[in-house]
Amino acid sequence: MAGGIAGVLAVVAAWIAFLAADRQARVTRKAAEREQWWHRAEWALTLARSDHRVDRLIGIRALEPLRTEATATEYEMILAVTHAVSGGAVDTGEGAMDNRSSVRRRFPWQKTIA
Repeated sequence: MAGGIAGVLAVVAAWIAFLAADRQARVTRKAAEREQWWHRAEWALTLARSDHRVDRLIGIRALEPLRTEATATEYEMILAVTHAVSGGAVDTGEGAMDNRSSVRRRFPWQKTIA
């Protein structure tokens, strides 16, 4: 009987260790994702503040997809920078992810903007 209880306790201990390791792996993965997001955001924000118009446009465009993964504070930061560098011309309402209508410059790899 003691062997049966020891076996059950061993399984329970293994399950608890598995859950702890799984949780730690998820926390570590989420932290790595946030770190990568921040590296992309820093790159885009640096471009958005550039003195060169094309770099600013690239930076603002690069910030658009980052908005969906941003925390509320990060989102406000992105809005502040985009408004500051664009004079408020960046659409932040519904459909803000498709901001092509405010960009008139054509790049060789870009489809014609109507």
